[in-house]
Amino acid sequence: MFFLEVLGAGDEVRRRRDAAINQFVDTAAATLHLLRSSTSPDLPPLNRTIVRGIVGGGMEMIVGHLVHDSPSTITELGQEITDFVLGVVCPTTSIRN
Repeated sequence: MFFLEVLGAGDEVRRRRDAAINQFVDTAAATLHLLRSSTSPDLPPLNRTIVRGIVGGGMEMIVGHLVHDSPSTITELGQEITDFVLGVVCPTTSIRN
């Protein structure tokens, strides 16, 4: 909720949100780079903008789900988010559905 509900809470809170997202991007980047290099070594490395887009896309998928469905069903997004990430990170492999 910190990522989603703070946009109207003022500059300081938005800066803290941005810092938290950047930290998450940094953490996710290592795993995503490893996945890409092991499954699609012919593709160029992911840059920070793409990793941030993946994180943002995942957040938007969560928000969209919550608009239409109960928070208790959020785990149903697991496969959809996985497919999205794999489609961006390693689009040339057969590990995608």
